[in-house]
Amino acid sequence: MDLFRRRGKRRRDAGDGPLVLVADDDDLIRRLVRTALERQNHRVLVCQSGEEALAVCRHERPSVAVLDWMMPGMQGPEVCRKLKEDVDTASTRVVLMTSRSVDTDVEAAFAKGADDYVTKPFHVDDLVRVVSAQLGLPKSS
Repeated sequence: MDLFRRRGKRRRDAGDGPLVLVADDDDLIRRLVRTALERQNHRVLVCQSGEEALAVCRHERPSVAVLDWMMPGMQGPEVCRKLKEDVDTASTRVVLMTSRSVDTDVEAAFAKGADDYVTKPFHVDDLVRVVSAQLGLPKSS
């Protein structure tokens, strides 16, 4: 499938650490998060839609999927629900990131199976710490 060659492609100089998927329809956020995670030696795949994120997760099996809530087509919570319902991807840790921060939205995210929730705007170091925690990595100073 050509999809994995284009957007799901890893950089040649990427680390050898855990595989993390980042899905956001905003190119700047994808690049920012990818760069920060690669600096922590993570291998990073990027996607720009929910459908693409779901397909890449099913094919590549990342340890963590960082999903934007609001994407064209399938939104982050729905991708999360589908990942958690599929026996092959249920162990993928899911971090939803969004500007939606009211209690009902947070509750809805966890009801769909999210493992953590980051509100925008966020500091990229905070997101890296959340991803590291989901990977079970020790806290860095």
